[in-house]
Amino acid sequence: DHLETEEVPERYIQPGAIRKAEQATGAIAVANISAGEQILANKITIIAENLSSIVPIGYRAVAINLDADSAVGDFLKPGDVVDILGTFEETGKASYTATLIQSVRVVAVNDSFTSVKKTEEKGFQGRSSFGSAVVLALEPSDAEIVTFAENKGKLKLALRNPGDDKMASLRTTSFGNILRNQQREAVKPAP
Repeated sequence: DHLETEEVPERYIQPGAIRKAEQATGAIAVANISAGEQILANKITIIAENLSSIVPIGYRAVAINLDADSAVGDFLKPGDVVDILGTFEETGKASYTATLIQSVRVVAVNDSFTSVKKTEEKGFQGRSSFGSAVVLALEPSDAEIVTFAENKGKLKLALRNPGDDKMASLRTTSFGNILRNQQREAVKPAP
């Protein structure tokens, strides 16, 4: 779908580059691949029988359970890149949301797990939602952060373009920040 073939002189072919488009058919990227870049065999994998074979070396596969809203609806697929946001409430303090980790590769979404169907206790009678077991490739220190955050708050994934490797400078958001920003916007003169 996103694969283009191009004739390249032998002397410019990188070591480890795949030479036939069929070698990439059905594969997912386990590392970022830029537009126009030769695809190296170690950057893709066919979804294997075991999850461990698609986890990049030096990373850990961490499964988190999310409802459909938190997992970008039904649009999240293996190979996607996401940011992980966490919302937390401290006793006696205001709740806040922070981007915990940026540019994380999704290695599986319910592929090796059962979709969790549960009836909501609130809302429309009989309405059901599907949960997603989302498996992320994380560095060991990030795996600890996500595990802690999942136990202490609510996680949400934000889908990003796989070619977007820019890391944004972000801050924590709370009601106070939102209200201050709204007040500043209200004071600005109209253009």
